[in-house]
Amino acid sequence: MPLTRQRPIRKQSPKQRKRMDSLRKMKIARIEGQIDYQGYACCEYCPKKFYTVESAREGLEFHHKVFRSQGGTDDESNLALACADCHHQQHGIKADALEKAMYDRWAAMPLDAGGFDEEDEDAGS
Repeated sequence: MPLTRQRPIRKQSPKQRKRMDSLRKMKIARIEGQIDYQGYACCEYCPKKFYTVESAREGLEFHHKVFRSQGGTDDESNLALACADCHHQQHGIKADALEKAMYDRWAAMPLDAGGFDEEDEDAGS
């Protein structure tokens, strides 16, 4: 689906940035642990394997077993490493449908909702 509206750049809040940094570090630690232990990192839902940290970082995503919207947490016990195909399959959504849903959700938002300007960020420091 071609995008007809140019998306404004929305910056993460400090709280969102901290959460994403924490998840990123957790993901890298899990990948490195798997590669050190068994020589590769793998998707927990299919036999796809990644033999280097770089390829695993690009090819694997964290999937919340209990979705955050349903009360799931970012605890390691609730996170599974999944390749993009399996991650979309776990959510029951094909990639095109997911992209359309995300675009529709974004398009319905007012332009000033949830975004941070550099000026706002500088004012807080």
